[in-house]
Amino acid sequence: LHVRLRGERAGGVLGQQGRLDEAEASLLKAVETRQTHYDAYVWLAKVQRDLKRYGEALETVKTAFRYKGRDVEDPGAEVKDDEDVKLLDELLLQNMVQPDQVEAERNKIIRAAMGTKRK
Repeated sequence: LHVRLRGERAGGVLGQQGRLDEAEASLLKAVETRQTHYDAYVWLAKVQRDLKRYGEALETVKTAFRYKGRDVEDPGAEVKDDEDVKLLDELLLQNMVQPDQVEAERNKIIRAAMGTKRK
């Protein structure tokens, strides 16, 4: 049985298989096609993290938070509840935020993203 995957699902599967360059290309296409594609941004940030492009991954996950709750195509396929927050915390540490400052920085990023949603 051959199943054709598109967009973020293909990117997620390719990322899990370690095919990071292909995963990134697929996920970039998904967010280009639909800018509000929250879960594709989270998967893209994971791929960028795995490619050790931590600064880029941090900016990507920040973008994801701007669209959290605004992009619901299949609730069962969405990123798990705290998966995005854990990724954000990990990326803050990778980007040299001191451990005792991670929570404050995370909250600042999430508040800023929520402000963007209201516009």
